[in-house]
Amino acid sequence: MKIFNHQLVTPPELIQINDPVTGKRCYGLPDGTTFPSVTTVLKELPSKGLDAWRKRVGDKEADRATQHGANRGSALHKVLEQYVRNEKPEIEHPIVKTLFSQVRASFNALDNIKVIESPLFSRRLFMAGTPDIIGDYSDLLSVVDLKTSTKVKQEKYIWSYYCQVAAYAVMYEELYGIRPKQGVIIIAVEQSPVPQIFKKSISECFDLLVDYVRKVNDYKKSLKKQGK
Repeated sequence: MKIFNHQLVTPPELIQINDPVTGKRCYGLPDGTTFPSVTTVLKELPSKGLDAWRKRVGDKEADRATQHGANRGSALHKVLEQYVRNEKPEIEHPIVKTLFSQVRASFNALDNIKVIESPLFSRRLFMAGTPDIIGDYSDLLSVVDLKTSTKVKQEKYIWSYYCQVAAYAVMYEELYGIRPKQGVIIIAVEQSPVPQIFKKSISECFDLLVDYVRKVNDYKKSLKKQGK
C-alpha cells in the first residue's frame, strides 16, 4: 500500500445546503453568501442525449441505472478517499472491490496531496464545489476527478467533466494563489479490465467551461424571449 505525502491546505468555511427555493445543492459562507454547486450549473442545459436514452429504455430502467451508478460512484469515492488518506480501505461490495483494484495503480501516480474532498468556492465564477483530489499527478499539480461508468466512454461525451475540473482549478487558484496545470479524469469502468484516463491542460479545460457558460447564457436569453 502506497503512503501518500499530504500537504493539505486549510479549507474555507463553507457549508453544504439546499436552496430554499429550488431545492438544489449550494454552498454557503459564514457571511451569508451562497454559491450554486458546479454540478448544478453544469445541468442547466437540457441534455438531448440523456432524454433520448431515457425515452429509449423507459423511466423504470433509467431510474434503476441512474441509482446504480450513483451508489457505485459514492461507494468507490469513499474507498478511494480512505486510500489516499493512508487509511485501510473498507470494501464491502464485490463490484466496488473490482473497480478499486482497477484504478488503484492510476491513483498511485498521485503525491503531495493538497485537497481531498474539501469544498472550495470562486467569487469570480460564482460557483462552489468539492473536488475529489488536488495534488501532484505525475509531478504536475492537477485536479483529479474520479468517475464510474458501466461502459467505456468516448471522450467527446465527457466535456462536462473537463468543465468541472476547470472550475475547481479556478477556485484553487483564487483561494491559494497557485494554478493547477492539468485536469485528470479517471473513469472506473465495469465492463472493462482497465480504467480510462483522460488528461487536458487546465487552459483547455477552461476554454470548454467558458464555451459552456456562453451556451447557458444564450439558452437563458432564448427562454426569456419566449416568455418562459
